[in-house]
Amino acid sequence: MRTSRQEFAVSRFNRDRKLINLDPEYQREGGVWSLAKKQLFIDSLLNGFDIPKIYVHALDRDATGYDFAVVDGKQRIGTIYEFLGGEFSLSDDFKYAGPAECTSPPLQGEKYGDFSDDAKDIIKECGLDVVVVTTKDLDDIEELFSRLNNGEKLNAAEARNAFGGSMAALVRETSKHEFFAKKLKFTNTRYAHYEVACKLLYLEKEAAKSPKTLVVVDLKKKFLDDFVRQYADIGEADAKKLQAQLSENLKAIAPIFVDADIELAKQSYPQLMYLFTNWILRLYGAPDIKGLIKTFLRDFRVERNLNLAKDEDHRDAELSEFGRLMQQGTNDSSSMQKRIEILTKRFLKANQNVLLKDPKRGFTTEERWALWQRSGKRCENCGADLPTLDDLDGDHIVLHMVGGPTSLENARALCVPCNRGAGNASHSQQPLPV
Repeated sequence: MRTSRQEFAVSRFNRDRKLINLDPEYQREGGVWSLAKKQLFIDSLLNGFDIPKIYVHALDRDATGYDFAVVDGKQRIGTIYEFLGGEFSLSDDFKYAGPAECTSPPLQGEKYGDFSDDAKDIIKECGLDVVVVTTKDLDDIEELFSRLNNGEKLNAAEARNAFGGSMAALVRETSKHEFFAKKLKFTNTRYAHYEVACKLLYLEKEAAKSPKTLVVVDLKKKFLDDFVRQYADIGEADAKKLQAQLSENLKAIAPIFVDADIELAKQSYPQLMYLFTNWILRLYGAPDIKGLIKTFLRDFRVERNLNLAKDEDHRDAELSEFGRLMQQGTNDSSSMQKRIEILTKRFLKANQNVLLKDPKRGFTTEERWALWQRSGKRCENCGADLPTLDDLDGDHIVLHMVGGPTSLENARALCVPCNRGAGNASHSQQPLPV
């Protein structure tokens, strides 16, 4: 890695803005500075105060489309672009005392478009100290970025994003799923959605090791950091498989939540709701099971609020414990496990007609042969001949998803088109008698 110091005039930053990448993958999210901080920066620039160095990574324009990527100084450069674009004005207490003589200096409250020609020349000629870094090793750049930002502490998601590697990229891509944009009640400010995406990917990766059980793991920073580092070189096929499984589960639970749902109002909520709702959908069946979960979550929240309004001596101890766990150790595996147990118990108490799904999903060859014989080798829906066993699909009369067992009593012989064709509405949606 080689570095060289140069002075870039504001005019150069403005002229070459399309050749400067403000958002390389390791960068933190923009839009963090307040208006007051932006105004103070422009004040310092115009009045000749020392500005911290800006670090840029020299790039091959033919390969990347850019001359530079900003390593440190994104907020400063972005503020310059915003001011020159007329997006904010000088502060009300601004006074020009810069080193350059000006017959018509900039005035308090003015936007760039209000400046005299002399004042415009002053800001365009302001120089910034730039360190140009030349290296082909992105690890060097990511290490430099992390070190430079030690002065303004990165949060966990920002620091993890700077690790680089395939898993960090997968976290970024996963956070773009519409579930995050629509259902979460908080925005992606400072990569809050990255934090949730990382937690869900970690849960899915661990769940794949024990697919028949509810896997709850610690989601503390240390474990998430280790996860992103450990799978920095995850293969493309494994990454796609992991993302597809998570996407499928998010799609399954999405109808349970309204847009900007209160159950997803804080960063500590989505992983709990993800685990609980997927666990119920995996184990239990009933007509409109998702509607039942949605109603339960609403009623459970009301019940908790009513419980809090009671005198302490008359409160439901279990609900009080749930509330305590929601406030303490939110990323702790034992805390999440206990809350899921409470939610599951309360859900089943409120919905006693739901059925435990048969763990056996498909019919065996022997069962399919028995169905074939019992049906006279004909489809029980359309009457088509089933010449061979390969022409037969074993079909649940009462859907498996609503609790129908995988048994001969709940089975019928269908031809492949009848069972797999679009719009097959010949199933019973009613659960079996309990």
